Amino acid sequence: MSHFDLTEWADFVRDVLPEDVHRAMESHLAGECPECAAVCELLSKVHRAAQADSQCQVPSEVVDAAAAIFPSGRGERPPSLTVLTAKLVFDTLNGLLPAGARGADLDSHQAAFEAGDYYLDLRFDREGAQVTLVGQLANRKAPSGSMEGMAVLVVSGEKVVGQTVTNQFGEFCLEYRPAGLVKLCIPIQHEGTQIEVALNRFSKGR
Repeated sequence: MSHFDLTEWADFVRDVLPEDVHRAMESHLAGECPECAAVCELLSKVHRAAQADSQCQVPSEVVDAAAAIFPSGRGERPPSLTVLTAKLVFDTLNGLLPAGARGADLDSHQAAFEAGDYYLDLRFDREGAQVTLVGQLANRKAPSGSMEGMAVLVVSGEKVVGQTVTNQFGEFCLEYRPAGLVKLCIPIQHEGTQIEVALNRFSKGR
């Protein structure tokens, strides 16, 4: 029995073959050829997975923010973004562990920062090598304004190790594994600024 090759089955599952060839391949499958049926089933799964992936869109705010942090060329920050280094105004890092915490395996604390007109409240929960960061960004100048869709990135060196976007209340949640020098970056694109917070102090366990 002659068989169809891998390329033909790839075209078959994508439904891009001429109608007569498609019918011939359907007849071949109906003839219970286990070898071609296995190839067709595998390629069908790959095709479905590729279609599902194509529906996943990275938020444009995250793409823009990453491009702003890592521009092409010599790695210089574009002049349109001015860094606002956040100032620590509150920290529970040196407080007692919460009741029930498992010593060095779990570390939870909160910190608050100010950066220009913005106030940033962060909570760090570390278990093992994983850090869960929950935060909220507020604009003290416009407290009732929407904060939705702002990119939030955790950057280690030149690599984004965690990213998300804020909801309408400026809230966000992401996970990352600290490595090297880690910082939180929140570009405020319409103002041409970027809030930055060094996270190494807060990513370490007790």
